[in-house]
Amino acid sequence: MTLDREPIDRLMERADGLAGAWGARARASTTIGQERAVLRLFGISGVDAQGRPLAGATVDRWLAADPAALGGGIALPFAMALLEYDLEPEQLALDVAAGTIDLVSEAELLHDADRRALAQAEARRLAVAATERIDAQRTVRREILDMLGDADRPWLGATLREPDADDAIEEAASYIAAGVDVIRVEVPIGRELVDRLTDAGIEVPAWHPQERNPSVNP
Repeated sequence: MTLDREPIDRLMERADGLAGAWGARARASTTIGQERAVLRLFGISGVDAQGRPLAGATVDRWLAADPAALGGGIALPFAMALLEYDLEPEQLALDVAAGTIDLVSEAELLHDADRRALAQAEARRLAVAATERIDAQRTVRREILDMLGDADRPWLGATLREPDADDAIEEAASYIAAGVDVIRVEVPIGRELVDRLTDAGIEVPAWHPQERNPSVNP
């Protein structure tokens, strides 16, 4: 039987075109998670005054003032604010999370070409410093592994599902004591959704973890 390749070729061509269009759109887009990662790359760590992860609290405060700001990314407004206020990244993040510095106002300054160029240079400086810091940590890790050796493979892993921070620390410590090499932290989608809706002023029932059925093996 002779297979007519023409319809298949047309279908593949259309699929390639669609995939390319979506790929270009994805590369030109960003997410809240990506913007949090940018701040962590800039050296933001720790928690805010309410005990929330500082990178997340900073992005949340920024978007609360202007949700549409996500499309432009946080890197340049943050870099602009660093130059304007002459602060270290960690302190600026704390001030933004507390509401004392508005990154939306800083973004307005980026309309000036000279200021935008300065912000871009500062963002590049932070990115280069982050890369150098990561490379240095890799070097230290390799030196430690050369001295102490690596764990036997395969590594043992476990998933941390405990929603309460104090209990999670206790559970993680017990895993480590039992010889676990890698711990995966699982944030329940339901809890994340409830937190977001609550922050938006929408009343929703409090999130509670589902009861685990001990008779069912995961």
